[in-house]
Amino acid sequence: APLIKPARCILLVAFLLVGCGEGERSYFPFNENMVWGYRITILGHIINLEDHRSYITNFAVVDSGDDPALIRMRHDGELFFYGETDKGLRLIGQGKNATPPTSLAYVFAYPAAEGTTWNRKEKTFLLERRFRVQQVPVSVEIDMAYRIEATNDTVSVPAGTFTDCVRIRGEGKVEHYISNEFGTIHIAVEDVSWYAPGVGLVKTTRKEISPEETGIDGEYIKELEFFDDGSWLWS
Repeated sequence: APLIKPARCILLVAFLLVGCGEGERSYFPFNENMVWGYRITILGHIINLEDHRSYITNFAVVDSGDDPALIRMRHDGELFFYGETDKGLRLIGQGKNATPPTSLAYVFAYPAAEGTTWNRKEKTFLLERRFRVQQVPVSVEIDMAYRIEATNDTVSVPAGTFTDCVRIRGEGKVEHYISNEFGTIHIAVEDVSWYAPGVGLVKTTRKEISPEETGIDGEYIKELEFFDDGSWLWS
């Protein structure tokens, strides 16, 4: 049986017909029952190699204020609620209990054209992994500036080769006092993602680099291994 009941499918269709152009929305598909599988690799100077999988499913559409919202579910049960406006797609809730984010930041701003920019607050997660070994709690917030750099990239990942991809680059810098032992460190973050039309996110690379000899430098690579548009459920 489909994951989304017919009444919710009607809401989904109505949601997709409102607001932005089909071309822009195709970079973040809302098709019910669509599934993505990603391979995630984490590399670093001190961080041990990590290699694992993550799975995302377009789960359901629910009412959220004046508009319905798309729910995506990760393999561990974490829920992500997305809402769309004419300015772009925003994360409007997250967590197993749908906890609202601290800021309604855009995940993908419109128009999907070279030169479109937006800002988003994030946290450095490679840094957290490095200092966890020393039992030093670290949670560093960073202001990231994003920009669409290109709309016609070709990207090859385990799931195949995708053309006409949008390339989005995010950059940010932050200073953070760690402890008497480590002092204040400087962190530069670079995040590059590619979105393919009709598919969505196909690849992300993220680097967190510090000029100090802290050994926190790390790289995060996320690549699409497979995706299923769910059409077989309706055949």
